Amino acid sequence: CPLEPVEPNNDWKASIKPVLKYFEERTPGSITESQEHTLTWHYRDSDEDFGEIQASDLQLHLKEVLGNQPVEVFLDSKMVQLRPYGVSKGAALEAVLEACTLGPRDLASVPSTRRERTDDTTARLERESNTSSLHELSEDLATAAAAAEAPPPPPQAA
Repeated sequence: CPLEPVEPNNDWKASIKPVLKYFEERTPGSITESQEHTLTWHYRDSDEDFGEIQASDLQLHLKEVLGNQPVEVFLDSKMVQLRPYGVSKGAALEAVLEACTLGPRDLASVPSTRRERTDDTTARLERESNTSSLHELSEDLATAAAAAEAPPPPPQAA
């Protein structure tokens, strides 16, 4: 499958890390996770009520600090996640499926059982394809790519 790699702009991360660190220091039991294109503030080990208040405050603060930068802020189960707009497992899967000429409507042919809860693109793909959820994206992508490149099975003898 020919797929053009796209590198999202991660310049926003440098200005946001200190904000997350500040909330991490203010919220016992919380941690900040930095991945290649995302930052996530987890508060699952914090006091439940205090963590929820802090997460709500953090989300509001981030929206002000980020302004018009192309970054999405998600408040999900015990975490606040930031990522470049349009960057998600679902968006990656959609791009691979389209590049492999399967298209989003053929997503049901990709075996899946788990979905990233913060991924709106994945949820939309599931609705459009009547798939229950997406599991282990790497396996899904490999399966989709293999299906797109596999030769058709030989005809059955009658």
